[in-house]
Amino acid sequence: MSKNKYLLPLILVTSLFFLWAFLHNINPILIPHLKKACQLTDTQSSFIDSAVYLGYFLVAIPAGLFVHKYSYKSGIIVGLVLYALGSLLFIPAANAHSYTFFW
Repeated sequence: MSKNKYLLPLILVTSLFFLWAFLHNINPILIPHLKKACQLTDTQSSFIDSAVYLGYFLVAIPAGLFVHKYSYKSGIIVGLVLYALGSLLFIPAANAHSYTFFW
């Protein structure tokens, strides 16, 4: 029975990494549509992709310190909550059809 104790957490964490990677990899597909919807220049649309990588760079150390202080479970939960909040903020930004709302 103890062998199966970690099976569900392993499946959940693995699926989360898959989902995060999937959402990260659809960025290049969505950027041209956002560019068209908000009438962006090539420079402005390139900032979108740059912001994703800059976010990884800036959040890596604070996230590692958070996980070290609390636990990986808390880190995953906080990451999911932040991801959900960012996703919900996309709704009013998309309705505004303005690039400045995404800053």
